Amino acid sequence: MLLTLLLAAGLTCGVERADVKHLSDPAAKQVKFNPAEHSTVADLAGLPLLPSPVRGSEPRGLGHEEFKVFTVDAYIAFAKKETDLDAHIVITDTPPTKVKVKSKAKTVIPKPSMIVESVDPRCAPDSIALDMIRAAREAILTATNSTALSTKSLQRLVGKHVRVTGVGFYDPLHGQTGVAENGIELHPLTGFQIIQ
Repeated sequence: MLLTLLLAAGLTCGVERADVKHLSDPAAKQVKFNPAEHSTVADLAGLPLLPSPVRGSEPRGLGHEEFKVFTVDAYIAFAKKETDLDAHIVITDTPPTKVKVKSKAKTVIPKPSMIVESVDPRCAPDSIALDMIRAAREAILTATNSTALSTKSLQRLVGKHVRVTGVGFYDPLHGQTGVAENGIELHPLTGFQIIQ
């Protein structure tokens, strides 16, 4: 109900498996939050492909990873604000490099890579993890030294060494920048920290 009111107020929250992404689906209470499983981008991106492609309407449980929380130490190789208000962040196990293309520096995303996404808390009012979603988003805002999320502010994170924590999630493959070949993401992020 509240999400419907937010949408009517002009928020553009996502719709594809949104209840799963926001931890407001009926199976969300089965997610094991503690302890988080430590992993790497290579390990998560190297998981086998699901037996059938994700269409975008499936309930939680496409893989057992959707009932787990993972913590990954990685480097940010790409970041932008999505139209659904999520912070789309691409992480890799090794630092990204810059190359010159027509006199402009371009970041090269090392492989393997995967996506982690920070949900706008206003889009997840019924989430069982709303406090964690809010805290992760606030940590990103603090790390970007900004009060409002934008692609420009998120780009300040590229190259940073971070520790991210989030729930495993399989997204339909649709050409996303930095997507893992198996479509796994951490979505939503429930923790974010810069590693010094």
